[in-house]
Amino acid sequence: MGYTALLASLSALPPISIDMNLPAIPAIEASFGEPSGQGALTLSLFVTGFLIAPLVGGPLADRFGRRPALLGALLAFSLASLACAAAPTFLTLLLARFVQGTVAGLGVVLPLAIVRDVFEGASARRRLSQITAMIGVAPLVAPALGSLVMLAGGWRAVYALQAGWGALMATTVVLLFAETLPVERRQPLNPGQLLRNYLSVLGSREFLGYTLVFAFGFAALFAYISGSATVVIEDLGLSEFWFSAIFAVTSFGLILGSLLSARISGLGIPTRRLTVLCLAGSAACSGVALGAALGGWLSIGVLVPCIFGMVFAFGLMAPNITHAAIQPLPHMAGAASGMMRSLQMLAGAAAGGLVALLIGPLPAAVAMAGVMLLSALLALAIYRTLLHGRGGTGAGAAGRPL
Repeated sequence: MGYTALLASLSALPPISIDMNLPAIPAIEASFGEPSGQGALTLSLFVTGFLIAPLVGGPLADRFGRRPALLGALLAFSLASLACAAAPTFLTLLLARFVQGTVAGLGVVLPLAIVRDVFEGASARRRLSQITAMIGVAPLVAPALGSLVMLAGGWRAVYALQAGWGALMATTVVLLFAETLPVERRQPLNPGQLLRNYLSVLGSREFLGYTLVFAFGFAALFAYISGSATVVIEDLGLSEFWFSAIFAVTSFGLILGSLLSARISGLGIPTRRLTVLCLAGSAACSGVALGAALGGWLSIGVLVPCIFGMVFAFGLMAPNITHAAIQPLPHMAGAASGMMRSLQMLAGAAAGGLVALLIGPLPAAVAMAGVMLLSALLALAIYRTLLHGRGGTGAGAAGRPL
């Protein structure tokens, strides 16, 4: 469990860095004299860096090994966090956040590759489920932790704490983590080989299908994250306290789904059967929320169960489809993990941007629920096109297609 906790802590760097930052946005704007709304760029630049990192970090880990890549990423994360804490201008802060997002992205790619190095089959799926469940704790505690740190030392202390966390993780890797990628399985690092690796990764129908399903499932989740504050606080008129409580309750759905996924991973349920059931459930929950928003009868009593169900469905399917995507590519697990995470964040960023674009022309709840439903339907369409009825390793533990 300690090994899994270490990998989960590495994977949690981005959500911790994002969610701890949320309460600090107004104070950052006031500190630099920026107009309202500009503080959200600290999130956008972080996500932009995160998009780039996996494409570079995966091949680096395949060439030099997991341990050196981890140490380099964690040390760079600490330095970037310190730069955020000491930023003399808003532009400097944005640049530092971009770097911070880039190196945090490396920390997310590597745990997937490490699990693929060490574990197989149901054991790998169980580990991924446990990691996903532990990551789900971050949205529960990070916003409140950010608020408490701000009370003690202002917004700069938030980034100082992140620097300390990165340093602690680096120390743990030095003391406790052994290399998992044998020398004979390492890939050469050159532009031509990288291009061939990525073409090979994208040429795998199993990888592409499961990765796109995962990405658009995450897009539905990120649409909720992007629009939830406007819907709950401005449209439904609840306080920031109740927004935090609702966010925690819905985030718990991710933990519950992941824990249940870990329990059923050894029961022989085909991955594809579980995937299509979860996608249908996500689309149904999103559709009910959209119908309520369009009909004018959306309330917390309707919204929370719908969001909880959608988040639960993602948590239930995510570990299984992650494993199914990487499983056919053991010799390029780093590159495959990097591509998977980049496409995930690209889909999430696109969903968040679409929600922001639609709020105004449409009511916030309609925009949020509409993008959630669109994302779930796209995931179902991709499943139907690329995965339905095909055999192979991605069929799940029992090796059977849906």
